[in-house]
Amino acid sequence: MLADRPTDRRACVVCNIYERGGIYHAYAAQANGTLVALIGSGHRLELAIVGDSAARQLGIGVGTPVTLAWREKE
Repeated sequence: MLADRPTDRRACVVCNIYERGGIYHAYAAQANGTLVALIGSGHRLELAIVGDSAARQLGIGVGTPVTLAWREKE
């Protein structure tokens, strides 16, 4: 569903009070402890904290609503 959409900073991923700009393709694209949105190996959008558990750190899990939006310009 995201194949034709920009994944750069124009992409905005919001989950609860947490927001992340950009959708990445690897955990290593960001530093340890950073919240990332990425397309995982199962070709699904994932939210993660590099080197830690987003579920534990943020209190979110499978089924938590996520909003995607795109800004007009970066």
